[in-house]
Amino acid sequence: MNTAQLAWFTARSSGIVAWVLATSSVLLGLALSTRLVRRKGVPVWLNSLHRYLGTLTLVFTAVHLGALVADNWVHFGVADLLVPMASTWRPGAVAWGIVALYLLVAVQVTSWCKRWLPRRLWHAVHLTSIPLFVAGTVHGAQAGADWSHPAVQWGALVGSAGILFLLLFRTMSGSGRRRRGRKPGVGVGDRVAGLRSRRADGGNALGNQGLDGGVEPAVGERGGQRREHEDAVRLLVPLDDAEFLPGRLRDPGSGLETVNVGL
Repeated sequence: MNTAQLAWFTARSSGIVAWVLATSSVLLGLALSTRLVRRKGVPVWLNSLHRYLGTLTLVFTAVHLGALVADNWVHFGVADLLVPMASTWRPGAVAWGIVALYLLVAVQVTSWCKRWLPRRLWHAVHLTSIPLFVAGTVHGAQAGADWSHPAVQWGALVGSAGILFLLLFRTMSGSGRRRRGRKPGVGVGDRVAGLRSRRADGGNALGNQGLDGGVEPAVGERGGQRREHEDAVRLLVPLDDAEFLPGRLRDPGSGLETVNVGL
């Protein structure tokens, strides 16, 4: 194998690897955006894996371009690989690859600078991953020397079907980001208001409660229950003028110190 053959095989293999990495990154990104993965409790490092796959795609794309320049069979120049329709060899097919290259660079640079960019700008650029996949697939189909191989065709078919499925799922499920309204908690003030309303309706803070089972207690038990009832009323009556704080109770009119009440 001479140098020209080595460059040619390197260009072919690196192009296929770059397409596989880009497809895997897009598939994982769509799965994370639809929350299909997070619902099953998969670790957060999958997001880092998504970014890592994108970086590897850029690396193998650079190897692909370098091998094309080193190949002496077609004689690609720098302008042929960076300017659409400038190549004399299959200009349309090469132009699709150039478009995919620019989209890949834009997606990766904005991903690296995500913390310094507005979220809307980052999200708008990140959505171009889908046109990037389409352009790369068309480029491989028109310019790839291995496109006629059944393994390459089946890989392209499976990857395209997976991305199409996740896109449809994301569209139908609203990106998996349905917001559920939170039920407001019942605070101390709500409990005090409830006690006041029950006092106004029933004549006391405990309300008019009937005897369970319709059995009247004995005289001694009735007296004990009456005393407990009166003690409870005396305890709840000051709630009208009391001020509740988080975990504390203070009576502004008595001048007493605040006391922990365990709320």
